[in-house]
Amino acid sequence: MSQGIAGVSRLLAVSSGKGGVGKTTVTVNLALALTQTGARVGSFDADVQGPNVPLLLGVRGIEPSESREL
Repeated sequence: MSQGIAGVSRLLAVSSGKGGVGKTTVTVNLALALTQTGARVGSFDADVQGPNVPLLLGVRGIEPSESREL
């Protein structure tokens, strides 16, 4: 049996073998929809070429290493 991640009850991965198909857009929209149901959501974007999550969420002036709740 796997041990999982402490404090995480569910894990969902959005992936594709091809770039430019909208994975980040789907991830952000899914996260926003889940928060509207009362869920606490975290997202990890491993795209080193273009981190678009802050752009899609309208976040400005925060360094990538900083963490905050939106």
